[in-house]
Amino acid sequence: MATAAAPSGLVAYRLRAELRGHASDVRAVVALPDGGFATASRDATICIWEPSRDGGSLPTESTRVLRGHDHFVVTLAVLPAGAEGGRTLLASGSADKTIRIWDPTTGECLCTMRGHTDAVCSLSAANGNRLVSSSWDKTARVWSIDAPGEESNVSTKCVATLIGHQTAVWDALLLPSTDVVVTCSADRTLKLWNVGSGTCISTVTGHTDVVRALAALPFGGLISVANDSSARLWKWEKPAGLTLSSMASDVHDGNFVYAVDARMLAGSGDSSAVTVASGGEDNTLRVSGVTIGSDGRTLNLQTVQTVTHPGSVWNVALAETGDLITGCSDGVARVFTRDSSRMASSDALQVFEASVAARQVSTKLIGGVDAKKLPLLSEALSTPGVKDGENRMVRRDDGDGAEVHVWSAADSKWSKVGDIVDGPGGGGGGGTSGSGGQVNGLRYDYVFDVDLGEGIPNVKLGYNRGEDTYLAAQRFIDTNSLNQDFLDQVATFIETQVGADATALTTAASSDPLTGGGRYIPRGNAGAAAGAAASNGSPLAAGRYIPGGGDATTAPSRPPPPPRKLIPHPDGFVTMSASDQLDKIRTKLTEFHATLGVASVSDAEIELVCNSLLPKLGGGGGGGGLRGTGPGAGVVSDEECAAIESLLAKWPTSQVFPVLDVARLVVATPSGAACLFGRRNGAALTHVLRHVSAAFPTDAAAMSGADAAAASKASGAVALLGCRFAVNLFHNRVVASTARTRQADILTTFGRTAGAASSPPRARDTFAMLLLNYAVALTEARAPASDRAPVLEAAVAGLRREREEPIAFRLGVALGTLMTGDDKAVTEAAMTLGAAAAVALVASLSPRCQQVATEIATLIAVD
Repeated sequence: MATAAAPSGLVAYRLRAELRGHASDVRAVVALPDGGFATASRDATICIWEPSRDGGSLPTESTRVLRGHDHFVVTLAVLPAGAEGGRTLLASGSADKTIRIWDPTTGECLCTMRGHTDAVCSLSAANGNRLVSSSWDKTARVWSIDAPGEESNVSTKCVATLIGHQTAVWDALLLPSTDVVVTCSADRTLKLWNVGSGTCISTVTGHTDVVRALAALPFGGLISVANDSSARLWKWEKPAGLTLSSMASDVHDGNFVYAVDARMLAGSGDSSAVTVASGGEDNTLRVSGVTIGSDGRTLNLQTVQTVTHPGSVWNVALAETGDLITGCSDGVARVFTRDSSRMASSDALQVFEASVAARQVSTKLIGGVDAKKLPLLSEALSTPGVKDGENRMVRRDDGDGAEVHVWSAADSKWSKVGDIVDGPGGGGGGGTSGSGGQVNGLRYDYVFDVDLGEGIPNVKLGYNRGEDTYLAAQRFIDTNSLNQDFLDQVATFIETQVGADATALTTAASSDPLTGGGRYIPRGNAGAAAGAAASNGSPLAAGRYIPGGGDATTAPSRPPPPPRKLIPHPDGFVTMSASDQLDKIRTKLTEFHATLGVASVSDAEIELVCNSLLPKLGGGGGGGGLRGTGPGAGVVSDEECAAIESLLAKWPTSQVFPVLDVARLVVATPSGAACLFGRRNGAALTHVLRHVSAAFPTDAAAMSGADAAAASKASGAVALLGCRFAVNLFHNRVVASTARTRQADILTTFGRTAGAASSPPRARDTFAMLLLNYAVALTEARAPASDRAPVLEAAVAGLRREREEPIAFRLGVALGTLMTGDDKAVTEAAMTLGAAAAVALVASLSPRCQQVATEIATLIAVD
């Protein structure tokens, strides 16, 4: 392939590391003073990534995870240590409407700041102890932060609330060395504010779409980027204020620009250049240079490098070291560097390039192409590109398919960024008008423009053939923070547009959802038809972010929700009532008895368990599994139950786990349950809870050294098998009533042991089964919200952090089961705990998790 000279000026960036620690989109990234980074995600967590001591490498796993927000974390800011000392702090803003201040070195949340009434979408630090926030509530706020020395207490105060924008304020910053705040908004304007008085100094226009982000320039002024794909450079001077210096009209090839940052960096290759990084909907990071013109006043912007990502680039940040970090919709943060000594290995680079090349580019997104008419790859890519970021569509030399390649001026080469595939309707771009497209970097078979009100930019609704319409509707509501009441209306709209079964393509219709002709304009009454003109604001946004509209006065009539398949749990209680380890259990019982001696239990009791009881549980002890209710099931005697109870009472916690394994099998048999919880009054449960508590003491210092070491060694098995015993209590409905009576003790004990975030997956899965059984029991008993609340809380907490699909699915079913019924107080309690956000975090793990999330969404909508 032909090569071309690399551009002069800024030195090209290369991949340094991929930071994989989040379960969803990385929405915010910042560089920390120690050379590390912080990342935040739609999974409601913040990850800290500290470098090695020599600063050369970044960890493969996050150093620590910060949890506390109840919804997506969408913005971060570093509060630097003051000149007089102190410490560096981290601020985070969330869709839960709060700002939190953290100590990034310990992960401790120092305080929570409240004041905004909708999602906090940007934070910026300035002038030492000032923090500026902006929100979808149409305001910006200026806060003073007082964090003395190394003390844990932090005091905050809102010193100004800036009110004047008509819609969401997407970004805000305090101009360096001034008392002037600049804000940008979905109303397409920038505003300047006097912090002291809280008054608007001036309003600046120019952008033709939502203004998304701002960055201060080192030599004065700022840069703004918008959904119109432009970047505008503004000069700041008194008393004129902001004046437009220059504009780059198509920075991201016609796509939304989500983020921008600017710094004058050492090692850039040009001492007069400022590095500007931007990220956009087109899946690219763009690196540009800003220089001052020969007149000493005009600012010039030139893109010099394009780095394609596997998804939308939500956020970018430049570090003082010269490195750059991006947050991507694929859940990965990526660090790029100009330092050759820190660049990624060739293997890591190949992984990144493969993830980019694996993208599929629909022919509907590129206007429809006939692959047979494309130039051959070997011929088309033999000449260099005209500019950085140029795309070329080529036909493979063997004729089998087509690809998209992008030109990198920095590397002087073409790189594959995707395969061309048919959009809806197929045909390889056969010339028909397509309805597919991208929403937030993801490809959909259908994309509709949704009008939220007069004069307000449309938002996109994506739908794939065969997808559950309620899932697509819920995704649209979550993404745009719209009112949950309109779930049914959005789902019905999708079904109307694509066909009742939501699987077949619609033929040519009288409306064009891509161009907006006859587009969906939601109303607040049942008679609103697709394509009707908007009136009296946007009912979709009622009570939430309302771009230029007010609350709806009436709610739409809803069609009956679709039948639920997974909630309430269709199969009743779950049990763990089989084992193929009976021979090993017998061996371990014999071994421990030999160690402990007859001072603990008698030889006769051990022989009764090993030679009489175990064969009944496993069909002769060969591991055939429990036959608790089928033909030939062994009847457990009172003497055998007494022996098990004696072992539970007398053996030490460090050696009791094989007894727990037998006990959980016994309680799953009708005769064993009747004996342990009838004639013997349930003492076995008390012993089980005692052992689990001893294995995980709340005050470890209270245990002797030997006991602590022994208990620690066996603690995992004790928690796992003890929790399985609790799960199997529900095998017998009479015994299940005892589990209900002792719910508080059982949930507390196993919640901090088997259900802890640090527990292995098998233990967490068993705790999820326990919660599911409680959910079934409480729902069948029509228990009040107060009884269900502890189980709701445990299920929501688990969903927030769980990324193992089987466990997350079980937790979701438990949550949904608890929410069924006609007690609205239960649904209200679940919503207060953040159930909707929690289940949304796991919806992408599998189709069945998506289905559970959809069914829970219908419950919320109905209630």
